[in-house]
Amino acid sequence: MNRWLMVISCIACLWACNTHIKEAVVKGKVTNALGSRLYVEICGQDSLLQTRLDSTGHFSFEFSLSDGAYVRLVNGKAALPLYVTPGMTINLEMDAQKLREGDYASIVFNEGLNGETQMMLDFYSKQWFPSSQEMFVCSPAEFKYLISQVVRYNDSIIDVFGVESGTACDPLFVKLFKYQVKVPFAMSYFYYPMYHSLLVKQDTAAVPENFNIFDNTLPKNDSLVYNKVYRYKTYEVAYWNDRISTAMLNEQVPDSNVVATYFEKLSALQLLPQISMDVAQAFFSQQVEGLSLDEKALVEKYINVLKD
Repeated sequence: MNRWLMVISCIACLWACNTHIKEAVVKGKVTNALGSRLYVEICGQDSLLQTRLDSTGHFSFEFSLSDGAYVRLVNGKAALPLYVTPGMTINLEMDAQKLREGDYASIVFNEGLNGETQMMLDFYSKQWFPSSQEMFVCSPAEFKYLISQVVRYNDSIIDVFGVESGTACDPLFVKLFKYQVKVPFAMSYFYYPMYHSLLVKQDTAAVPENFNIFDNTLPKNDSLVYNKVYRYKTYEVAYWNDRISTAMLNEQVPDSNVVATYFEKLSALQLLPQISMDVAQAFFSQQVEGLSLDEKALVEKYINVLKD
């Protein structure tokens, strides 16, 4: 009798632990679509779902969520940001051509419009996003100043929305979204040296102190941010590999010692296992062509250690 009570208790516990995982639905109609395919990206799940629009432009997606998530509805270059929670249904009408032109006000929500989605639509309709030409033609000091001003202005859009709209938003999601909109500008620091040298020949302007404003303003080695902020993995993997590569270049590490030195420096950073593995895999996916068989075996050995 006691054995059966234990089994029933375990089943009840498992059921209770999974009650927060519910199906969410995003459906509606798209006009002026490019082709018939529509995609949904779910941040935090590394998922990309796809469907086809029917002959009238209607679609429907169903997916499981355990908590609120940033979701992108994509057709070509038209991308609609949504905040979706477990059990939620969103029903919308979207003109893909108008969305491609940045007209976020053209989206019609018949059901499921929440404060977080309103905040994002308001942000993307007002954000300051300089062109690559504007950014990369700047001297290092001008570039740093421009990015600082852009960040300050864009943060103010989010802050003002919260005050003026009176719309309730999940504070954690707002915090993570502020990180998210900084990612493209943080990535621009990795491209700046190459593109600036192409646009401005023989620039001798000095690089200012604390040039990269995101070194200290964007969190690192944080599992929640790494997994929940859209495209943050791309940024953080590039950030750590840039640090390691720069250190190895400054030390003039010989080719024969690249693999061992790389993993020595990666280990010294004391990153979370998931982040360490992603960083290493990204680095050696680019470098693998130039490695000997012994070096490839050594890389595989280190990667397996990280997996364990």
